[in-house]
Amino acid sequence: MQGFTNLVGQKRAQKILKEAIKQDRVSHAYLFIGAEGTGKRSLALAFAAALNCSDSEPPCGTCRSCRRILAGNHPDLTILEPEGKSFKIGQIRHLQQLISLKPYEGGWKIFIIDGAETFTEQAANSLLKTLEEPPVRSVLILLANTALLLPTITSRCIMVHLQPLSDHLVRQILEEKGYSEAERIAAIAGGSLGKAFQIAASWSELSEPVTTFLQAVTQDRAWMVDSSIYTRFKEGLDFQGLFLDLCEADYKQGVLAQPQVGLAALEIIQDAREQLRSNVNPEGVLRTLAIKLARLQRRAV
Repeated sequence: MQGFTNLVGQKRAQKILKEAIKQDRVSHAYLFIGAEGTGKRSLALAFAAALNCSDSEPPCGTCRSCRRILAGNHPDLTILEPEGKSFKIGQIRHLQQLISLKPYEGGWKIFIIDGAETFTEQAANSLLKTLEEPPVRSVLILLANTALLLPTITSRCIMVHLQPLSDHLVRQILEEKGYSEAERIAAIAGGSLGKAFQIAASWSELSEPVTTFLQAVTQDRAWMVDSSIYTRFKEGLDFQGLFLDLCEADYKQGVLAQPQVGLAALEIIQDAREQLRSNVNPEGVLRTLAIKLARLQRRAV
């Protein structure tokens, strides 16, 4: 990766950051908001590299500082992620200790906080003082999938929105990488290149069980779903989400042909997602989904 050059899309976000460096108006805190897989962390690393690059056109991507930052191992770069499901106040206190230190190599100290939407109220409030009175030559970059953060956090940051990529661009990138089913995967990915790569890498493992599952329920034969599908669904968190994504995509394609069935099916699948988020037994969720979809198909005949 060579700084901003190899970032896919997000031209507006890149322009905001480039102008801040060019005009020497770098803020002490930024909030990058965008769906998962839209390149928030890559953009944050590129920005960090640009701030510490010695080249006349930063980031060059080749100097020692750029290479270390883009690899995530520069002494003035700290990347924080939630402990478990949320950031804890202990993590913020540790950050405050680190940010009080001077840069090791005389440039900028960068703190990338990935998953800012998971701040507990206590942790967020603890961060406020740092956001209000940051040390000189330090930048906090908060990454979040949603803008639903405490106003006290958002009001103290420069907000940079990352937009979903077009299906055409995602498909083109997948095709260039040699992935099959690029058009179908792009339609499912929802503008997230990261998600597209995840689906593409798992396509051979996903497509067959989803096809088998949907064939059974659309023929009103929920009892014929192979038990191995339930087992895999129960054991894999990533598999669960992608499995439902593919099911959802199939019913979306059929909305025009059978609008009542398609729309009702999408609601049923969304309900299954909510149950998984509520820690309902995954195997039970999928069995219930199969029964409901089969019943829906039966009523439509």
